Amino acid sequence: MKKLIAIILALSLVLVGCTVPDSDPAASSGPDLHQSAPSESQSSQTDPTDPLEGENAGPDPSATTSTSPTVPDPSENSTESTEGIEPAGPNEGTTPTEPKPTSPQATEKPTTPTTPPEETKPKPTTPSETAPTQPPETTPEETEPPTTEPEETEPQIDKDSYEFKRQVAQYAAQYINQYRVAAGVPACTILPGMTLVAEYRADQLTYNYSHDTADKREALAYYEYGKWVDATLAGLDASKSYYDAEASEAICAGFEGKTAEEMGKYIADLCRNSSSHWSYVGSSKFSYIGIGVEYRAGTAYGWYGCIMVGRTNYG
Repeated sequence: MKKLIAIILALSLVLVGCTVPDSDPAASSGPDLHQSAPSESQSSQTDPTDPLEGENAGPDPSATTSTSPTVPDPSENSTESTEGIEPAGPNEGTTPTEPKPTSPQATEKPTTPTTPPEETKPKPTTPSETAPTQPPETTPEETEPPTTEPEETEPQIDKDSYEFKRQVAQYAAQYINQYRVAAGVPACTILPGMTLVAEYRADQLTYNYSHDTADKREALAYYEYGKWVDATLAGLDASKSYYDAEASEAICAGFEGKTAEEMGKYIADLCRNSSSHWSYVGSSKFSYIGIGVEYRAGTAYGWYGCIMVGRTNYG
């Protein structure tokens, strides 16, 4: 259909060119090949079916070789129609959009040069830093052996130590005074001279456990302790003279304990628990006291003690 319309338009152009007046010298030479294509108004005014214009005219031989452009039918709504659009010249029409240069360096604005950082000197490495690290040594977990509490053993008492024996005697006097005070009786004063006599007596008890008068006078005479009693004043022999400490004694044996304090308390308890002994040891008639203890291996009781309480202070 488009080809048919194009042929009709081409014939109409030829016919129009043939009706040029005779006076035009160029009319006899045929259509000008350089003539511009008819305008839109001319093509629309020419009726291809007009009987006066080429009714019996056959196809122009030059039509098939014409260089005139093929114009589509303006009556068709084709996307290829050029109605109302003039062909673009060399400088006309839609110019393709030239791509902008995409050079990354050309489009970026120059930045303000920054001061280069100061050069940092490499930190010298010590051999320990550069040495290859060894994997940490893994030591097997130490398992503590089960702890067994040691069996309690009795403290070793130095039975031959004079200092230990003195401590036992001091604790005995301390507890006796506590019992006296608890009973409403003043505490006794410890006399050093009486203590020496009591220690001498404790040693005598290790081989003669008794209230022997001769042994008591021997102990007092040894230290010349107490009041001197002259037997000659009574008409007796001088050998019968003696020292009187004006004191009474209580003797004990076989006491025990793990410490000096325990042994001293043992002695004090023996006196307090004996009514006959506590009758004078705990009596307000006696204000002074001296105690001595002794140990002798291989004897009947081992430990022996003498508690002396007196009325007069003989030092």
